[in-house]
Amino acid sequence: MSNASYCLILPAAGSGNRMKSDIPKPLLQLAGKSVLYWSIKVFAAIPELKQLIIPTQESMFEQISAILHAVIKDTKRDDIKVNLIAGGKERLFSIANALPFIENEIDLVMVHDAVRPLVSIRAILNCIEKTKTNKACILGLPLRETIKQTTKNGQIVSTPDRTTHWSIQTPQCFSKSLFIKAYEIALKKNYFGTDDSSVVEFAGFPVMICEGNSENIKITYPIDLQLAELLMLNREY
Repeated sequence: MSNASYCLILPAAGSGNRMKSDIPKPLLQLAGKSVLYWSIKVFAAIPELKQLIIPTQESMFEQISAILHAVIKDTKRDDIKVNLIAGGKERLFSIANALPFIENEIDLVMVHDAVRPLVSIRAILNCIEKTKTNKACILGLPLRETIKQTTKNGQIVSTPDRTTHWSIQTPQCFSKSLFIKAYEIALKKNYFGTDDSSVVEFAGFPVMICEGNSENIKITYPIDLQLAELLMLNREY
């Protein structure tokens, strides 16, 4: 699987509530373009990307179509098959809606948060390479801070060994057959994971991890957007 083709699923239905904005987070402006534009563009630089599926709100179709056109024009990647589809009320259902659209010739499926525009190409490629031999790999960062386990009322229960804990990022990459099987199990048992790897783990498949890049922040609050603006000035792919 030296030149494995992959499909990128990019859920983009996020609202702007925690950003205190009426504009959905993927459509917010960052360095003169939308957040979604940058999130797509970094993946378009990888030739093995053959398909892009974006589950989103139907009210955003027109704006996202314009963003897609701009990315394809700027990257000259008109060979990428694009599917813009309706998302679900939960992330699980948005991903499930995307599954029937995955092309037969696709080897790997990668899922990325639409509001992580600063992932590095190096991190993406590392994740892909590890998936080729392990069938499932995600990005993350080793924890640097001491962590505590607490009760619901805030009482500390224990201090876990931070060397065995990671802060998880996207993209997350899987073999196509494993990914589809895992989601079939999750849907049947009505399991809602917090990320795609938890769905795969729930199905009983092992998942590996490789180190991401610290700039790969998820834009959730206004300060995240401000930080992303600063990081864009010194971005290294």
